[in-house]
Amino acid sequence: MAHGRFVIVPDELVSPESMVNLIPAPLHLRKRMHVVKHEITDGLSIIFQATDEGDSPHEMEHLLSVSLSTAGISLHAEIIDDRLNIAVSDSDTLVFANSIHLDNIEEDDRTDVLYHILAVLDHLNLDTAKVPVTFSRDIDSNLRHLLSRYLCIK
Repeated sequence: MAHGRFVIVPDELVSPESMVNLIPAPLHLRKRMHVVKHEITDGLSIIFQATDEGDSPHEMEHLLSVSLSTAGISLHAEIIDDRLNIAVSDSDTLVFANSIHLDNIEEDDRTDVLYHILAVLDHLNLDTAKVPVTFSRDIDSNLRHLLSRYLCIK
C-alpha cells in the first residue's frame, strides 16, 4: 500500500491541473510529485503522493471506507508500522482524518496511541465514554487493555 502525504477533498474542488497543488507539501517538492486521486465515496476523494508501487490504494482508503459506512459518530483507527491512522465520521460525513507518526513503536509502551486518540476526541469535543473506538487491525492485548480504561473500545 502507498502511504505518504494525502488530502481528502470534495470532488468539486479537484481538477487534473489542481491535484498536485492540494497536497500539503512545499512547492519545490510538489513540482516533482506524482499524485493519484481515488474516489472514497460519491463526491469525496483522496489525493495522495504516489510511491514506487504506482497507483495502489493509499493506506487510509480502507479505514475511510469503513468509517464512512458506520452509523452514528465513531472513531476508527489502525496502526501500520510506525503510523497511527485515525478517521472520525458521523454516519456518512467525514469529520476528521489524519495519519500520525508514532515516536515509540515498542509494543510494551504504546501510551502515544492513547494520547493521540484522546487528543483527537478532545479537539472534536467528543465524549470518550460514548464514542466507539474501533481498530481495523488486531492490536496487542496490553494496548487494548490500556485503551479500554479510557475509551469505549469496540
